[in-house]
Amino acid sequence: VCTLIEEGITPALVIGTPVGFVNAAESKEALRSLNIPSITSVGTRGGTPVAVACMNELIAIAIAGEGA
Repeated sequence: VCTLIEEGITPALVIGTPVGFVNAAESKEALRSLNIPSITSVGTRGGTPVAVACMNELIAIAIAGEGA
């Protein structure tokens, strides 16, 4: 993902919460250093449940905003 961003792809948001692979913490740090909106976890913690929880909350916030 970081390479794609460096090559010019500009996503609206990246949720980067990998866990369990070599350099996971470094990968998240690299993502945070880019000028792209992102949600990451710090260190080696994270995983699919964290990413899904982030996405679910963003959806809930968007739905709540529609009713305002």
